[in-house]
Amino acid sequence: MRRAARALVQSLRYIPPAVYSMVMLGALLPLALAWLIYSGPPRHLSIACGAPGRPTALLADRYARVLARQHVALRQHTTAGTLESLDMLATPGSGVDLAFVQGGVTTAEQSPDLVSLGSIEYVPLWIFHRRSLGNALLLQDLKGRRVALGSARTGLNRVAGKVLALAGVNEASSRFSPLSGAAAVKALEVGEVDAAVFMGPPEDPLIQGLFRNPELRLLQIDEISAIRARLPFLHLLTLPRGAIDLAARIPPADVPLLASTMTLVTRESLHPALVYLLMEALTEVHRQPGLLNEKNTFPADRDVDLPLSPTAERYFRSGTPFLQRHLPFWLASALDRALFALIPLAAILIPALRLLPALYAWRVRSRLFRWYAKLLQLEARTMDTRHPMDREEILRALDQIEAGVNGLRIPLAFTHERYILREHIELVRRSRAQPNGGK
Repeated sequence: MRRAARALVQSLRYIPPAVYSMVMLGALLPLALAWLIYSGPPRHLSIACGAPGRPTALLADRYARVLARQHVALRQHTTAGTLESLDMLATPGSGVDLAFVQGGVTTAEQSPDLVSLGSIEYVPLWIFHRRSLGNALLLQDLKGRRVALGSARTGLNRVAGKVLALAGVNEASSRFSPLSGAAAVKALEVGEVDAAVFMGPPEDPLIQGLFRNPELRLLQIDEISAIRARLPFLHLLTLPRGAIDLAARIPPADVPLLASTMTLVTRESLHPALVYLLMEALTEVHRQPGLLNEKNTFPADRDVDLPLSPTAERYFRSGTPFLQRHLPFWLASALDRALFALIPLAAILIPALRLLPALYAWRVRSRLFRWYAKLLQLEARTMDTRHPMDREEILRALDQIEAGVNGLRIPLAFTHERYILREHIELVRRSRAQPNGGK
């Protein structure tokens, strides 16, 4: 047992420093993996949306329920409008990771660090006016009227303002009010404004209430195709007759609509694993048909003003990665990061490990090679006729070499090479150190 232990200790002496480095690297690998797991994607997100009860807040509620199944919390951050949401999203440290943005509000040049996760629904433009103004109002008839257009920081104001401006309805020709939502409805009902502009899906209770109000009328936009040609981010849609209330035939006829698209926007730096998780949530929430779209129309990789996130683009092309399809989110993201780290490490370690036996053998043999070099030098000197060595001097030198070889501590696996070297020493002794050169 003691001999085996001594042999092991002797063997370790010949391991080159490079091998020790590799062993230390292997020991640090578990720590690196633990760091990868600890530094995974965050377990919480924050989304900028409208006030509680509004369509975007209700969507955020549905997203939160889907994300909660993977133990990711989604917090809502109420803002005054789309422009404020964009500003917060573009500001590092604001605490906002996601925002709802209507098409036509921003561009890639205006928001260079933001990307889209795709469009999620149509957002039609509705203009309701008081019944007392007549039943056949056109856009240009709003000149000189009091129009509720929302505050300047909202997507409603930005998008609807572009539509009204084409008909010459602007701040110079009309009186705009910053009211929107329920406040605009109330102002319309009591006569504080003549017309009000809204944007939202027809399923929104606020929009349905406007249709059912007998004192209000929906303004028909006759120039809808011309407006679409001037503002290509808009879509031409049709609200079918009776879509709001089939029994009451509301609306009484098909209604042509102009609609923007709502997109979910985030920063380029959002962790790819969270993007995949969000894409699954978007698909679950928005794949169902609506009054204006068929099943699986949304989410979609079109009608986005900002560049599509590379991760979202891969999702639209190939779906969810294999690991996230079959494993819990936290485990899939940890394994994904581990594989990402292990592949380059394996590319380095596997060839290096194959070199270990050769490095070890070279380290051991290098001890023997030094004595081989001394033996060759001595043999060369014995053949030098200009400065001949006498027999006693040769024998002393050979004895010193042989003593040095015998004193080497080498692993048992290489003992035969020491015996071979000793045979070579004896060969030189017989051929060079005997009288008459061994003849």
